Amino acid sequence: MIPKGFDKLVGMTMKERPNKPKNVEEIWDRFLRIVFMGGKRSEPETMFIINMLKPQKLLDRDYLKKTDGEDWRDAVGKILDDRTARIKDEDTVTMLKDFQKELFRVSASIKGGARFFEKNNIRPEFLEKALQTKETTKEFIDDLVSDEDVSNIKYTKVIIWLHSLGYAEDFCPPSYQTKKFVNEIYGYYQFYEDDKHFMEKSQEFAEEVKKKVKKSTVRDVASAIFLYVNFKNMLPPRTPEKKKFSADLIVKFLAAKKLTLKAISEKLGDAEAREKLAESFYEFVHKSR
Repeated sequence: MIPKGFDKLVGMTMKERPNKPKNVEEIWDRFLRIVFMGGKRSEPETMFIINMLKPQKLLDRDYLKKTDGEDWRDAVGKILDDRTARIKDEDTVTMLKDFQKELFRVSASIKGGARFFEKNNIRPEFLEKALQTKETTKEFIDDLVSDEDVSNIKYTKVIIWLHSLGYAEDFCPPSYQTKKFVNEIYGYYQFYEDDKHFMEKSQEFAEEVKKKVKKSTVRDVASAIFLYVNFKNMLPPRTPEKKKFSADLIVKFLAAKKLTLKAISEKLGDAEAREKLAESFYEFVHKSR
């Protein structure tokens, strides 16, 4: 059931666990990343948008609480129009125009998020108490997912956010990577919208891994799943290299290239860097025995 070398991949993710936040600004900054996630945007493109809007105070919680959605969208749209007119790179222009089509969704998420932070007085001390057990963490996740005021923030985004803060170690986000992996391990399940099914199956798999890798968590397994699926997708289908693929090869590749998981994450988030990584991994697998 556990793919060859997967335990070693989990061992690597255990060495690079995120630190817990020191202040509410760190918590809010990480929350902004999941708000602006969406479409085909890479992580660098998401951060490009956030860094564009931050200096204008448009992402400040106090500003968001006192400004209605339409005014916020108008202010953001004006900045995007101005920047788009000055950018020469066509891909960046297309990305910004696509983002503008999502402004209504984003405005609802970010304003609802600001209210959620105020209502619950979100700060490091609150998270430490609210997320101290698996049961209380599940309650927190379910409450946020079901909060109609914070629209478009569902299980995948909430768990990714909490993972980035060093919490929710007993949960796996029902992301594309998780669903693809679960279907590979347990057989095809066609109801892709059934997030709870994929969360349950991924946690079931993680429990098997934890028997083999002492002190590992579901979060560690989720990180390994993310790497496993992304690297497997780099290899062309129906090729000898695809057939040779294993988690063991990922571990050997990372060691040979002296790449950290943080470096890999950055490369996966950038289209050009990802393509170079895929070429390098393909050559490595091709030459392996």
